Amino acid sequence: MSGGTKRDRDGNARPKPAGDLPRARFHSMFETFRDELDEHHDRRERIVKASRDVTGLSKKM
Repeated sequence: MSGGTKRDRDGNARPKPAGDLPRARFHSMFETFRDELDEHHDRRERIVKASRDVTGLSKKM
């Protein structure tokens, strides 16, 4: 996900900050948590859709 070279206002390339490695470590720690949240939200969306479908069908009766 690297975008390119960061530059200062004079157009000179900026050196990369030394803090990039710990961020990658923390990113990998939260990948599982992100997947669990995605699964939870997908399940919730399916329940909400089913509820709306039931409500819509009951109004047609």
